[in-house]
Amino acid sequence: MSVGRVLIIPGLKFNNPDAPKLVEVDVIESAGSLLLIDPTHPSGVWPGGIGPSGSTLRNVLWKKAQAVYGAGSEASLVPTLNYAGMSGATGLLERSSKGGLHALVSQAPGLVSAKNTPYARINIDLELRKWLFQNPTNDLYISIWGQVTRPYKTGVVDSTYTGMSATALVELATGGGNQRLVLGKKTEVQNELGKLSNSESASGPVFMNGASRGWLTNPALETSIFTSLLGVGNTGLNNTYTSGASTAKTRWPSWIIYRVYVEDLTVSGRTYQQVHDIDYALYEKNVLCEGGRYYGDTYTVPSVLP
Repeated sequence: MSVGRVLIIPGLKFNNPDAPKLVEVDVIESAGSLLLIDPTHPSGVWPGGIGPSGSTLRNVLWKKAQAVYGAGSEASLVPTLNYAGMSGATGLLERSSKGGLHALVSQAPGLVSAKNTPYARINIDLELRKWLFQNPTNDLYISIWGQVTRPYKTGVVDSTYTGMSATALVELATGGGNQRLVLGKKTEVQNELGKLSNSESASGPVFMNGASRGWLTNPALETSIFTSLLGVGNTGLNNTYTSGASTAKTRWPSWIIYRVYVEDLTVSGRTYQQVHDIDYALYEKNVLCEGGRYYGDTYTVPSVLP
């Protein structure tokens, strides 16, 4: 049996920030990683099919989040999938051929309920919300990979549709119009550090991200921060392309969700550009390039719904 040797030099430290780092779970991970959703991640693939509304989704980097919060477990540091009206003529929730989460929603006003259906949304765990409340000025990075399967419907739009909260796929917000970070047709970031947003106006692969220094107005209560982070359809929080109870201007797009990532840049010490470069390179490899995990994905054609 061969025996290895370890050379220990007292006082020697490797402090070159550009030196290669040991990857534990994912290339993008850092000391500030809070959430990573990725249905076909090599460290663990989601079970097949769609669970009931309220099902938990795996947080790939839950151990990193646990180290940041000093609390939580693999079972508790997880987002949840919530949905309603995602069957029949109003909506469809399925796994795409490459394992993505496809939320297809009707754009027919006559089929849309004023009671916020159809919709599919992903809600964050309570430890993440607590962290966002207790550290309101920490720099924050959020990104999403996906695919628009049916773009938003064009035409005359009202003030609700053109408003920031009405054009969001991802939204970190409180009540009273305090949207810190919005990714969607009208991407906007408070105290912006950087952003990149593809359009929801055409079908195809999409990458969006944004980084914020903090809220314009710090939340007064922890419970005022919406737990709804991502929404497709008539969520009542992120994507209400309607005017109150009126559904005359229903225009929301349909999406496949491949990956969602949240990082506290203050904790990690990284810049927006550093994380963006890693994130976008991974997106290109896994979504845009032949052989990628989500490349060449197929799904139910949107024309099955009005």
